[in-house]
Amino acid sequence: MNGMEAGWYRDPAPANPAWPTTVRYWDGTQWTAQVRPAKKRERLAWRSEIAAQQREYAAAVAGQAALPGGYPGQPGVALDVRRDATPDGEPLAGWWPRVGASVIDGILTTAIGIVFGWRFLTRIGSAYSEFMTQAVRAAEAGQQPPPVETLVGSVIPAMLALAAILWGVKLVYGVGFLKAFQATPGKLLLGLRVRLRERPGRLPFWSVLVRWFSQSGYSILSVVPILGSFLGLYWLVDHLWPLWDGKKQAVHDKLARTNVVRVR
Repeated sequence: MNGMEAGWYRDPAPANPAWPTTVRYWDGTQWTAQVRPAKKRERLAWRSEIAAQQREYAAAVAGQAALPGGYPGQPGVALDVRRDATPDGEPLAGWWPRVGASVIDGILTTAIGIVFGWRFLTRIGSAYSEFMTQAVRAAEAGQQPPPVETLVGSVIPAMLALAAILWGVKLVYGVGFLKAFQATPGKLLLGLRVRLRERPGRLPFWSVLVRWFSQSGYSILSVVPILGSFLGLYWLVDHLWPLWDGKKQAVHDKLARTNVVRVR
């Protein structure tokens, strides 16, 4: 320790030992209270070092040996390389924060979809209102009610248009935010990000598309008879899968090779 020159070094007491993101100033004799966020190049430089520590930890656990410190002055860090972190040590998000983010995103996309599809929504409401008015008048006059086919024929086009708008909003929202920010607004609010399991950084476009379609884009296929029932079962299994998965991945995560991680 005394041989270290004064300067900035990886924080020996980071907020998250599994994935340190800060550096601390060493004045030549002791650590000071001066801490700053690490630069991107510094975090990248630590990646291989953290991976090596994880391998040492796994070997230490297997041999019941003590885990050595990360570098001079830093105590040994016990990293869970199996369930609670990615292979390079970034902490995985829990199930409830993911559910919360999905609820927030669902509210936002529905609100946006209603704004863009308002005229079709009012058309559907008007068709139902007119049909009910005619049915009541027919009943009062002792006549046959209007055929249901009349209602169906008037609302189906508007319902299909509204469904297409909602699906398009989800596409632009999900793919756009995930590609640009590695997270949707719901995940950003709750401190979550999406990354490839094997390496951090921006998601490739193929992964974004696969993840979005296998998570929500497939809903467009629900109009297909029988297939819609199976897709409903898939939705349930997909959302519950992280509860028992060793890597905390949903089915759509496995298909896209991603993990949802905590950044704060």
